[in-house]
Amino acid sequence: GDAIPAGSGLLTVLSFTDFTADATGLSMGIFGALTNPAGVVYASSASGTIEHYIDCAGDYYGTSELDECGVCDGDGIADGACDCDGSTLDCTGECGGDAIVDECGVCDGDGIADGACDCDGNVEDCAGVCGGSAIEDCTGECNGSAVEDCLGECNGSAVEDCLGECNGSAILDQCGECNGDGIADGTCDCDGNSPFDLYQDENVDCNGECIGLYDCLGVCNGDAVLDICGVCNGSGEDVDQDGICDAEDDCIGVFDECGICNGEGIPEGSCSCDGTGEDIDQDGICDDVDDCINGEYDCAGVCNGDSVLDCEQVCGGNDCHLQDCDTYNSLYYDCNGECKPNARDCLGNCGGSAEFDDCGVCRADGNNDSSWNTTCLDCEGVPNGMAYEDNCGLCNDDPNDDCIQDCL
Repeated sequence: GDAIPAGSGLLTVLSFTDFTADATGLSMGIFGALTNPAGVVYASSASGTIEHYIDCAGDYYGTSELDECGVCDGDGIADGACDCDGSTLDCTGECGGDAIVDECGVCDGDGIADGACDCDGNVEDCAGVCGGSAIEDCTGECNGSAVEDCLGECNGSAVEDCLGECNGSAILDQCGECNGDGIADGTCDCDGNSPFDLYQDENVDCNGECIGLYDCLGVCNGDAVLDICGVCNGSGEDVDQDGICDAEDDCIGVFDECGICNGEGIPEGSCSCDGTGEDIDQDGICDDVDDCINGEYDCAGVCNGDSVLDCEQVCGGNDCHLQDCDTYNSLYYDCNGECKPNARDCLGNCGGSAEFDDCGVCRADGNNDSSWNTTCLDCEGVPNGMAYEDNCGLCNDDPNDDCIQDCL
């Protein structure tokens, strides 16, 4: 009994809710009439079936879909995979293949060859360096320098001469000729050129060097010389022999103490060039300013003082090495701390008190030794004496006084 508003085109939309089946049947004009607003009945009827869409989740008109792997609302092939099983491409581009890049970067390669140490096929040398050049020498030492000589002896000294003979004596001469005579005497090279051939100068050697001396003009063995004024082959003079050319010499002679060339100097009895003042002790110092007239200063600067430099050049020193007389007594040691000649006692001690007694025995305490002269006493107690006991026990040095003992 519902009315459809009059009009043309799409007049109404039929919608469905709460589907209970996969299809809905439609019929029109069977159970009612189609009339216009004036009540005129149209003879019409319509029928049909509407199929309702069901998504993969079983929902009518739902939005769920199957992914590329056939999974409803699934994520499809995973990122980085090449199929629904999660396989990946191998290095040849095959999905799920097992080809891999070997250690040398080659797809499906064999890697480093057996016995090699790198992808270039190098092997380790005796030092363990991959691709290294170290090898064992003839003694078995890695990178050693021992080699076999031409006789096959390890580290031997035999070598081939220039004729190829092992341990032979033939040698190359200066011209590269085996057993040749080399550069001939008087020539400079293997072509036989003489110094003159090379330099057109009879005064030079094979190196072009002067055989002799150059003069001041640069002539080999020339006779040009410098004069006193430094001029080559000049005529300058030096009359006063002071090493200054007379043409440049301010004084051909000598300056006196007053600065006058060839002058007479300070007048006798005076102490100045103008002849004034006195210098009684003639020390060149005018007496009115002389702190030490008729005398001289010692090393301490005292007029007529008695200080002198000792052997170590110390003013007023004690002549002992390092000024240490306790250790280096100047009676026995020189200024260098060395023992003076004949300053050692008989035990070799510098300045020691040991001495030989009359018996020739070195006594550490000298004549204070209790054994002094005890090893050479005669029967009278005289060192090195001539007295002796005769057969009768008489001690003297008179052989005429000896008694003769009879056989009893």
